[in-house]
Formats: sequence, C-alpha cells, structure tokens
Amino acid sequence: MDNEAIYSYYTAVADASPAPVLIYNFPGAVAGIDMDSDFLIKLAQHPNIVGTKFTCGNTGKLTRVALATSAATAKSTDATYFAFGGFADFTAQTAASGGSGIIAGGANVFPKLCVKIWDLWAEGQYDKAIELQKILSKGDWELTKTAIPGTKSAIESYYGYGGYPRRPLKRLSAEQAKAVKDAITDAFEVEKSL
Repeated sequence: MDNEAIYSYYTAVADASPAPVLIYNFPGAVAGIDMDSDFLIKLAQHPNIVGTKFTCGNTGKLTRVALATSAATAKSTDATYFAFGGFADFTAQTAASGGSGIIAGGANVFPKLCVKIWDLWAEGQYDKAIELQKILSKGDWELTKTAIPGTKSAIESYYGYGGYPRRPLKRLSAEQAKAVKDAITDAFEVEKSL
C-alpha cells in the first residue's frame, strides 16, 4: 500500500459519494498506515473531502492540516473543513492546535466534561480547561485501554444502560468492570457536577 493507491481510493470515493467525506486517520485500525500532514492537505483539496479525524493522536499533524485548510475552530465555525481530535484525552490540545472539535469514544461517557473543556478554551479560560483536561485524560486512558468493552461497562455502571459488547468482543469480568469504574471515578464526579 502506498500513498498513490490511498489517494486514488479516497478521491474515487469522494467523487462518487453523494455525502461529504471525512478522512479517518487511525493507524491502529489499518495495519499501521498513518497518513502524514502533506498527504492529508493534498486530499483536503478535493471539494467533497470536508475533514479529517486524527485518531493517530498527532496534534502536530492536526495543527498543520488545520492551518493549511483554515479549519473550523472553537471560535470560527464558518469554515468548510474540519480537523477533529480522535480521543477525549486531547480535547484541550485539539482546541489549542486550531482543531474543530473531537469525535471520541470517551465523549459517550463524559459528554458534558468534553464540552466544558472545549467551551472553557473558547472563552480563553485556558488554566481551567487544562485542569479539567488532566482529569478527563486519566479517565479516557482507562477507556482507551479497555476499548469498547470498557466504554460499554462504564456507561452501564454510571448511566444504567449500555450493556455488553457484541461478539466477538469479550465482556469484562466483574473485577475488570470494577477497575474501570474505579479508574474513571474522578472524571465521572466532574461529569455529574456539570
């Protein structure tokens, strides 16, 4: 697999799609393929490619793409390109990097906390945003380590729904579920207070 093949694929999809296309840069899900900023900026020139989700976690790359595409930000929402962070544990960093927001699994568990951090950054309350980001990052890391089963377990523990993951994913043991709940307590306490 090389950049030419990936470029050809994405532009063919964007040409044929009736809906705008969002590029998902997630090396962990695609055999380690990690599109660099130059390549993503080239893809962004296609009129039907409207954004990138950076689940690679590289905020430097997000910054370069956001700058080159004049992406929407916390203060400027009228742009036509979007640069999204892919994990809740870099919500403030995404805002600081000129990103457009986050699309993150952790936001299913801590939606108000994610929005609060984003809003604080947009309001210029950087110190408060960073303090909350530290709490969110600790909780989001536990969800990242335990993936979908951990996220569903957290939602079940705190909200009373969510259930278990579908097969072939395994359910967490009672001990694992308790460990997830304990590890995200601080973040969830903030979530409840909002």
